[in-house]
Amino acid sequence: MSKKILISLVMTGALIAGSAIAGPRDGGDRGPRHGGPDMAPQLIEHLTRAIRELDLSDAQKEGVHADLQGLRESVKPLVESLHENRKELHSLITAASYDSEAVAAVAEQQGAITAEMTILASAAAASVLARMNEEQRAQLHTMAEERQDFRADHREWINARKEKHRDGRQAPPPSD
Repeated sequence: MSKKILISLVMTGALIAGSAIAGPRDGGDRGPRHGGPDMAPQLIEHLTRAIRELDLSDAQKEGVHADLQGLRESVKPLVESLHENRKELHSLITAASYDSEAVAAVAEQQGAITAEMTILASAAAASVLARMNEEQRAQLHTMAEERQDFRADHREWINARKEKHRDGRQAPPPSD
């Protein structure tokens, strides 16, 4: 096995283990921000929002709707499988005795499901883009850049507030 593949597998395993240790999702957290297992639902959300702003013909709208609906239906059981696997990983990692083979098997399942979701989401995105003309694709690209700029500005604002909060803390009172 090449060194790059081995390092990638170790990093992926660490991320999955960290996610599993954090516990099963109960809907209370906001989940991953970019990529990963929630890529397809995020793609559907972003494309749906963007499509509303583009000047698409009725035929384009129908085709895009069909593409995204097909993606939703294809991905739904995969997302459920990911959540079940995550619960199983959590149980395996926090068990009284650690079973590395069982963890490896579940981690491999996670990777396969995530890969399948990525392939499905990519195919749907390509199909949606193929329905658009050059002007619409350019407008979609501009919208994506604006969203990235907004996120960067927002992250900068959050970091500035965190820094201000850190700087504004008072030293603890001296102990007796």
